[in-house]
Amino acid sequence: MLGGELRTFSFSAIQQPNGKVAGQAEVHNRAMGTVVHMDINCIVFLPNNTVVVSGTITKNSPNPPNLVGLNGVFQAQDNGEGTNSPPDRLSLVIPGDCTATPPGLMDILHGNIQVRP
Repeated sequence: MLGGELRTFSFSAIQQPNGKVAGQAEVHNRAMGTVVHMDINCIVFLPNNTVVVSGTITKNSPNPPNLVGLNGVFQAQDNGEGTNSPPDRLSLVIPGDCTATPPGLMDILHGNIQVRP
């Protein structure tokens, strides 16, 4: 939830054996009425099953101002599986690349994040 509205986030990122990263992310922010799509090209593995992920924004609609061509970055944390595990966590998407420090992590309400280095 963000601004009292549901925010839906999906992503997949895979680091190939040659080091290249491929993937996509999409965020539906109902509080702002926006959809942002990214082509992921960077992933950094951190301690505690956390990753920083960035990529190029390829679509945003209908607003805010045009973000296409800019880089976006976020982080995600996998806190395990099952009802006894704490919720997985996710940050907002902000401008930047894998060298940026995304904002703090927030518990997700539904879904599952899997980090496998």
